Amino acid sequence: MEENKCQQRLFRTDLPIELIIHILQFLPLSSKYRASMVCHSMYNVFYDPELWRQYELFIEGDKDTPMYSDYMIMKAKKAKILISKFGKYFKILIINLHGHLKGMRKDWHPVLLKLSNQCSLEKLILKVGTFSPGCESLRKIIPRPPKEDMIALLSLIRNAERIKQLDIQCWPFLPDYPEDQDIIKVIVRNPTFHRLEHLSILWPESRQMLSVYQPTLPNKRMVLQLVSHLKNLKSLGLRSTMLSNDLLKEFAHCERVDKIQLMKIYVTHGKSNPQFHIPFIDPSSRKRLTDINPNFSVNCWVIPRVQVAVLSNMLTFDCPLSRVVFLEWSRVNDLILESITTKYSKTLKRFEL
Repeated sequence: MEENKCQQRLFRTDLPIELIIHILQFLPLSSKYRASMVCHSMYNVFYDPELWRQYELFIEGDKDTPMYSDYMIMKAKKAKILISKFGKYFKILIINLHGHLKGMRKDWHPVLLKLSNQCSLEKLILKVGTFSPGCESLRKIIPRPPKEDMIALLSLIRNAERIKQLDIQCWPFLPDYPEDQDIIKVIVRNPTFHRLEHLSILWPESRQMLSVYQPTLPNKRMVLQLVSHLKNLKSLGLRSTMLSNDLLKEFAHCERVDKIQLMKIYVTHGKSNPQFHIPFIDPSSRKRLTDINPNFSVNCWVIPRVQVAVLSNMLTFDCPLSRVVFLEWSRVNDLILESITTKYSKTLKRFEL
């Protein structure tokens, strides 16, 4: 009896259920499940919708061995069962597909379709592609993903109804995709995406995150078409090569429901490749935007070694630059420092090197 009383005291807690859920969110699924076996209270916490608000789905491709195949089939079945029970609670979903899409087993197709039909997502993060720091060569030829894989992945976009934030950290932007396999065209064809408030295209999630130096990017026309559809957009993260005067004019348009508050520009530059030249921004385009929206600000992350004259093509005097970050691989000299601190003394709040 004394031993039973001791065990009861051990598992009894006065911690608020919100705090227990917060702690469990840091644990992997297997640890959460083992915790649910401790007592009735923990079992009830395991089935609390708030615990399943965020979920990350891991899919691995590229391998074609029998042992790996059996493992992936088993993993897909487990994911499907879990989604059946808790998928309706998912609000933030991270799709992490490591390796080439060409290696994705068809066992994952019903899992993705079930996710798209069952979840009421508010935020979707896509890490889909070939690049993985330390594991893949940047020069490796990217095979075109099979049609079935692309359609299964894009079902999350096609069936979305409540998404307010979309973060495309990695995605196979290959040219000449059919409409049902092109992520931008699928977004544009979904009328419910007018609710989207935050969009990020190939923007790194942290300063330490490596990124493909010259990835295949959607062109300026595609980005303009996308932004024209998203009338409620409040923040946009993009590569410098996607920026254009027409894009700024679109944000200054009087018919937009919400005004853009923040634009994050990730500077990608290549001297020998015209596709990666930093665009020239007409000061009049920027002035029109800042006149309509005085609260508009720009964040700029610089990864390559760029001359101040080239950078000035994009960062003109009237640019409301509030934050600039020079990453580890960039080069900063006295001329760049003097130019930035002089031009943006009224707007610059953070300078990071």
